[in-house]
Amino acid sequence: MKIKKRVLISGIGGDIAQGISRIIRENFPSWKIFGSDITTKHSGKLFVDKFLKLPKTNFKKKYISRLNYFIKNHKIDLFIPTSEKEILFFDSNKKKIKIKKYITSSSNLIKIGIDKYKTNLFLKSINLPHPWTYASRNYKKIPKFPCIAKPRFGKGSKNIMSCHNFEEAKFFSNHVNELIFQQNLFPKSKEITCAVYRFKNKKIKVIQLMRKLKESYTCWAQVIKNSKIEKLCIKIAKKIGFYGSANFQLILTKKGPMIFEINPRFSSTVLMRNYLGFTDLLWSIEEKFGLKLTKNKIPIGKIVCRYDEINFLN
Repeated sequence: MKIKKRVLISGIGGDIAQGISRIIRENFPSWKIFGSDITTKHSGKLFVDKFLKLPKTNFKKKYISRLNYFIKNHKIDLFIPTSEKEILFFDSNKKKIKIKKYITSSSNLIKIGIDKYKTNLFLKSINLPHPWTYASRNYKKIPKFPCIAKPRFGKGSKNIMSCHNFEEAKFFSNHVNELIFQQNLFPKSKEITCAVYRFKNKKIKVIQLMRKLKESYTCWAQVIKNSKIEKLCIKIAKKIGFYGSANFQLILTKKGPMIFEINPRFSSTVLMRNYLGFTDLLWSIEEKFGLKLTKNKIPIGKIVCRYDEINFLN
């Protein structure tokens, strides 16, 4: 691919941003890759040509000023925010950020996906199977224990707790901000993560990965094909009407597939699925710059594993 561009990836300390950087490096070797984060205590610098430390989005004016300076000074052509806080911030402030091309989710998908309570209300509104979910203030309505207590605006599988009785529910409700209680779905061995991409021509592609988690990351995954899951993902994509990439998480219960999360972003399996032929990052870039779309076949049954590398920074 001959075009030369300069791309800025935020949250470069995280595995999603680092996966995105690797994909761009392999497919667009002439591109300059810039990365940003709120801290320097990570391996992100190894994945970019130049690193920028940004303030937290809480410091709105300072964040926008610093980001705009960097975009202008380094002639950034494309901005890809990867953390949910920055995706939400960018969606609310995109008119103030001086970049013409960016890759983020549609506003309606962001609103539904980032707020896990709203996710549940949305699934209920379109009559799809979903786990019962209650805001922390309604903990007395919990119908069965144990259940899950997790952040209403959480990311990934972090800070999820098991709640065993009303006493614990009351304690969590009084001491943890922005919490929801949710039905515990089984079996855990049947957790599926799906990437869903909706093209500009409204065509929808889905990849289904049966996975195993280790410390909130997918360490093992196998490509599967389940027609019920496929139809469910397509229905959600059409109802929300988003374009680009999203991540749906579900459990294949005895009663059938049940979605418990919708994530309005590239997920941590972005690099895995790129190697499996589901090249949603490349499709996003290709559609953004009017390039020919990459075409691949997804190998059903293929297994992919994650492994860690050790690098020295000095």
